[in-house]
Amino acid sequence: MKVKSKNPIKGIRLRTINIGMISISCILYILLIWATIHAWQKYEHLVSSTDEYIQCEKNAALVADGSNYLTEQVRLYTVTLDEQYVQNYFTEVYETAEGIPYWNIWNLMKPAKRPPVFCCQRLNIQIN
Repeated sequence: MKVKSKNPIKGIRLRTINIGMISISCILYILLIWATIHAWQKYEHLVSSTDEYIQCEKNAALVADGSNYLTEQVRLYTVTLDEQYVQNYFTEVYETAEGIPYWNIWNLMKPAKRPPVFCCQRLNIQIN
């Protein structure tokens, strides 16, 4: 009896397919990690931008409230000619402003932007 000889099977080896699948899986895993880190960085940037936006909105509301108060004092002075409203106006501008003194800001401004000297002299307010 003759033993039949084994013919080699033609095609791709199973080992080659496994190495290829493992390589592709590693590449996809690295891309997934990169995408996760990138998304996390974008999220952190979004959170910080949102916090900054909220703070800007709060500051804008404070400026608007202060402007409304100053406008009201000017209008009341214009209508009644009571100098107390002028005093309130300059007190708000120079001293109050929720505890923040504006002396340094006014001193840094150009002279044309400062209030007229005669107003300050009349109301006994000194600008250095």
